[in-house]
Amino acid sequence: MEPFSESININDEFTYDELSYKVISLNPAKLQIIEIRVEDYDDDLYIDIPSIVTYQNKEFSVTEIGYGAFNGCINLESITIPNSVTVIKSEAFNGCTSLGTITIPDSVTEIGYMAFGDCKNLKSITIPNSVTEIGEYAFEGCTSLQSITIPNSVTEIQDAAFEGYTNLKSITIPNSVTVIGYDAFADCTSLKSITIPNSVTKIGYDAFADCTSLKSITIPNSVTTIGSDAFYKSGISVLFFKIKDIKQLKMYDKLDEVPIEKIYVPKRCLKDYKSTYPFNKFKIIEKR
Repeated sequence: MEPFSESININDEFTYDELSYKVISLNPAKLQIIEIRVEDYDDDLYIDIPSIVTYQNKEFSVTEIGYGAFNGCINLESITIPNSVTVIKSEAFNGCTSLGTITIPDSVTEIGYMAFGDCKNLKSITIPNSVTEIGEYAFEGCTSLQSITIPNSVTEIQDAAFEGYTNLKSITIPNSVTVIGYDAFADCTSLKSITIPNSVTKIGYDAFADCTSLKSITIPNSVTTIGSDAFYKSGISVLFFKIKDIKQLKMYDKLDEVPIEKIYVPKRCLKDYKSTYPFNKFKIIEKR
């Protein structure tokens, strides 16, 4: 292999076609996209990110989409991400309001904070099983998304990750997830169905606040903590609790301003629920 030119250094920046890059590694040779360079933002943009870029006669792999690389690029309608990319940094596509669909390759392991925030026209997104981390507010304000599948490689749904998905109707949480962060699905006003697996131990505060179309939810036996106002002003009228030892549950939600009519509890647990606040405020039915 030909040695690197002494003139190439870490953090070198250069522009190739419409994109600016930064050298982040020499061995192996890696680049990060740092920004888009176009003179006329009035034109519709269709970007095809290359997997290999030559700089000073050396080939570099494009492995990262950097912080805010396409932030505010309101006319970006389509982008192709190559399978050389492993990280999509914070706010990478934040405010790309014309972006309608995107496929994340199965090389990506990390989606950063607010990476796709306020992509209001985004109707479809595929998250591969390679992704292990979805950052806080990653998809906040993506009001056109109607459904999303979280891969079973994800262990935590970060704070406000899907907040404000006003058209989201259903979601399936895989049994790899142990934590649902605060505001995770807050203001998902069209959400009618959600399945919480038996792997989840914590539901954060305001996690399902203002989910006005959500009429029922089942809390698995694995849950040990429910944060304050987790179901605040939701449409939940029926709660199904599978927790057998309710005394061990750290319940910070007082269930105020939730239109609960019935709470179903496990067999032989009726007495404990009836003597435990806030459940004793409601009609409790023992499941047969």
